[in-house]
Amino acid sequence: MFEAAAFRRGVRIRCDCGHIAVLNPYRLWWHFHSKHLDDEIEATMRCFRCTKCRRRGHVSIDMIDGGWTETKLPLPPESEWKRAVARFRC
Repeated sequence: MFEAAAFRRGVRIRCDCGHIAVLNPYRLWWHFHSKHLDDEIEATMRCFRCTKCRRRGHVSIDMIDGGWTETKLPLPPESEWKRAVARFRC
């Protein structure tokens, strides 16, 4: 998820039922990072639940260019984001 945020790519989550959401990569990274969860794409697939059919883990995830539609998660503090970017560059 960090790479999606670092490269400003939206995270598209598609459920088997056909519902699609494009998530804000900064908010999504902060959600996983602040809870000390694995933020690798493969590991996060089982964490998502469709808001339409309520099934968990039946999703595909990919990164896309363009805007995001979901903004319910909190943004990371600017200091935390800058610290993460500095670690990424090293």
